[in-house]
Amino acid sequence: MEHLARIISYASGITGLLFAVFAFINGGLSRRSIFMALTMGSMALWAVNIAVMYGINDEALLLGLAVMNYSVICVLMYCMVMLGLSFTNVTNKQFWLVGAVVFVPAACLLAAMIIDPSTMFYGVVLVEGGGMVQELIQNEVGYALFGTLIMSYTALFFLFMSQGIKQTMTESGRAALRMMIVGAIVSMVSAIVFNLAIPMFTHDYTWGWIGPMSVVVLAVASYRAVVKFAQDDL
Repeated sequence: MEHLARIISYASGITGLLFAVFAFINGGLSRRSIFMALTMGSMALWAVNIAVMYGINDEALLLGLAVMNYSVICVLMYCMVMLGLSFTNVTNKQFWLVGAVVFVPAACLLAAMIIDPSTMFYGVVLVEGGGMVQELIQNEVGYALFGTLIMSYTALFFLFMSQGIKQTMTESGRAALRMMIVGAIVSMVSAIVFNLAIPMFTHDYTWGWIGPMSVVVLAVASYRAVVKFAQDDL
């Protein structure tokens, strides 16, 4: 299980990184291509970080990697929100104003975790024999705040994407955004179930390798909306 989990996580991370570069090169300097590249890059780092965690028996190192993992997720979710907003017709001023407001809670939680890891976790419990995390001993308040942040940013992403569909001028553009939304739903449900809900309620982290597979799903589903259309109007 450990080797399979590591292979899948590394493969997902490499896929995310390649798509991040591909989206940026082929999508140009549009807001959507930049934030798609940042989103996929964050997902790649998240997946690779999970892969690295397997096989490590040092509790202090695992705790540091766990904090890094959850910090990357804060960045990832912020980029997802901005990606969704980039498909709407807001002006540059409105875009960056919303971005500044949305950035604050993610930045605060991220800074709190880095400054004091106990904001999220008090320690690590390993599976007997080592090699996999059985449980991260959670700070219930910090973890609840983290969960609230994730759910709020997820709702904002889909709100902006829905608005983007309404404002899209072509049927092919609407189809591309619908496909991207479907991919995002599959990706986020997978990540929320296996990397947030199960750890939060059962304290079991052994299934965390399933979430990173969502990187591939989102990359494939987003291709038309981000890369094919590039800077053209949808």
